[in-house]
Amino acid sequence: MMQAGDPNNYIPFTTIIKVKRGSNPPAYRLRTQMAEFDHAREEFINNNDMEGLAVWRLRQLACWETQRQEGDRLLKYLNSVAASRSDELQDLKRERKEQIQERLRALGWEDCYFNSRGRGNEFKKEWSSLVEVAKPLTERTWTNLLPKLTQLLEENRLLVDQYEGEQRRAKRQCTIEELLGEFLRSTNPYRPIIDALELEGSVAWFEFQSINPVTLLPIPFPGREVIIKWDFLTSLYEEENSLESVKELFNERQAMVGQKLLEWRTSVEDQLVEHYHASSFPEKTSSPLNTTLTIKGSIDVTKNLSGSARFLLRADTVFNRPYASNVHFPKISYLINTLRFSSHVLEWLMDKYPLQRYTRNVTAETIAKALLKELHMPDAAFIELVSMGKVFICGMCSHCSPMVWNALIEHYCVQSDRKDIKTSWTRHPIVFRNIHNLNTRATSRPLVRICSNEEADQASSFSPVFNCLLCHRAYLFKDYRFDSLEMMRWHMAEVHEAMEPIDGLHFLHNDGFKLWDSCKLGEKWDEYHDARGVDEEGIKA
Repeated sequence: MMQAGDPNNYIPFTTIIKVKRGSNPPAYRLRTQMAEFDHAREEFINNNDMEGLAVWRLRQLACWETQRQEGDRLLKYLNSVAASRSDELQDLKRERKEQIQERLRALGWEDCYFNSRGRGNEFKKEWSSLVEVAKPLTERTWTNLLPKLTQLLEENRLLVDQYEGEQRRAKRQCTIEELLGEFLRSTNPYRPIIDALELEGSVAWFEFQSINPVTLLPIPFPGREVIIKWDFLTSLYEEENSLESVKELFNERQAMVGQKLLEWRTSVEDQLVEHYHASSFPEKTSSPLNTTLTIKGSIDVTKNLSGSARFLLRADTVFNRPYASNVHFPKISYLINTLRFSSHVLEWLMDKYPLQRYTRNVTAETIAKALLKELHMPDAAFIELVSMGKVFICGMCSHCSPMVWNALIEHYCVQSDRKDIKTSWTRHPIVFRNIHNLNTRATSRPLVRICSNEEADQASSFSPVFNCLLCHRAYLFKDYRFDSLEMMRWHMAEVHEAMEPIDGLHFLHNDGFKLWDSCKLGEKWDEYHDARGVDEEGIKA
C-alpha cells in the first residue's frame, strides 16, 4: 500500500547496490535528491500549504514514473547492445577457432588432438588462451601463434595417444571377457546335471531366500591373477588388433582356452580332495574316497566328470571355512570369479593358500551320510537334494515342519550336540535322552522322511492336544507338544524312559496346560516317586 510520505514513491532508488538477505532489502537513494525532497516538503509544511503539498507530491510522483519508464527503456537498450556485442565476440571467437583448426588440419593434425585427454583443465586453459580469443586471426598473429600451438599439441599428442590406446585395449578386454563367458556357458561341465534335474527356471529355498538352484552350481573359474599369466590369451588384447581380429583369434585358440581351464579345474579339485582327505585322516591312511555320484539314482549323468569332481559334488562332502560351516563345492569363493581384466587386487590382500582354509566338516558329513542312507540316496549330489525344496521332515521330532536339505542338516547338527542328562533339581532324576544323537540312537523310527503335499499342509495347521511337562519345565527341548496320544507316548518312552506316563505328572491335555504351575513339578515328581518307592518296598516285603 502506498504511503503519502514514503520517499520511495517520489525519489528514484535501488535495492541492488548491496544485496542483503530478507524480504525487505534496504533502498538506496542519492543524498542530494533526498535533501531536496525533504527541504521542499518542510517548506510546504512550514507555510501550512497542504493543498500545495498535495499538488507537489502528484508532480513528483508523475516525474518519478516518467524517469522509471525512460530508465527501463534505456536498460533494455543497453542489455540488447551488450547481448549483441556478446554474440559478436562469440562469433569472433568461433571464427578464429575454426580458422586455426582448419590450418592445423592442413598441417596434418587430427581433431582428437584438439581436446584434452589426461591433462584435463591444464590443456583446456592453455588452448583457450591461445585459440578461443575474440580477436581476428591475422597472418602475423598466426606466425606468432603456430610455435606455441605446435608445442602444446605435441605435448597433448602423447597423452591423447596413450588415452586412445588404453580405450582400444579396454574394448579388446571387454570383447575377450564376453567371448570367455560364452565359451564357459557352451562348455559347462555341469550342464548334464542341470538338464537332468531341470534346474533352469526352477526355484528353491536356500539359506532363508528363494533362489534358482543353478546359482549353487557355478562353473569354477580362475581369478585374474591366474588368467593374466596365460600369454596366448592376454596377447589378444595387448597387441593392436581390431575387434573382429580379436574374435577370430579367440576362436582359433578355443582349444587352448579349454585345455587351460580344464588343467586349472583339475588342479583345484585335486587340491580340495587332498586337503579334505588329509583333514579327514591325519594319519594319512590310504582309505579310498567314494567318487560315486548319482542324479536321480543314476550315474550316467555324471560319468564324464573327474573322480575328484564327483566326490566334491556329493551331498555328504561338506566343508568348514572361517566364519562359515556347511560349505559345498563348487560354492567356494576362490573358485568363483567373474573375469575382469581391469580389476586389481592388492597382492598383500591375496590369500597365499586359499583352499587350505576349507576343511572337512566331520559332524555335518556324518549326519548327511546317515540321512542319505535313510532316504536310500547314499551317493546323491548336493544340488539334487537342494532342488527338491522343502520336503524333508525330521523323524525324531514329534512335530516338525518340512525343511530344505541344508536346514535339516543344521537341525541335526544343533540337536545332536546335546548330551543325555538326568536332572539334579529333583531327588529322583528325570531322564532326558537326546534321540537326535546318532551315536546313542536306539529308536527304530527313520531319521528323516520325505513328505507329500498333503503332509506339508497338515504340518502348517498343527493343532497340539498334549504337552510334555518335563521338557517344558527343563527348557531343554522345544519339542514338547503332540497332536496325538500315540505320538505323546512314543516321546515319553524314547526321551524320558517313561513307559506308563501319568496325566498331570508327565503330560497334560492342552486345555489345562495354561493353568499348570511348572514350579511345582519337582515337588510333585519327588512325592510321586517317594510314594512309589514305599509301595515297591511293601510289595517286596
